[in-house]
Amino acid sequence: MSPRSIVVSHGPDATWEATVAYLAGKSYDLGVVARDSRVIHASFAPAQPDALIDCGSVQSWVQEYWTRREYDFKASTRAC
Repeated sequence: MSPRSIVVSHGPDATWEATVAYLAGKSYDLGVVARDSRVIHASFAPAQPDALIDCGSVQSWVQEYWTRREYDFKASTRAC
């Protein structure tokens, strides 16, 4: 598991720019980016698995407190 906080040897502006650039270059949806208050609200939004696989399926699940959602993405083609 990744740490929830780290200490960096750069100033706040350089750290802010690097953090926003990193998140924007990954599979994150940046909902709120408020530089003045240093708030970033990021949601992870991976590519749809059915667009990436050509045979079989990808199964995944998401646990949010008391709710568990299960997903079964079928292949984009039937030829296996």
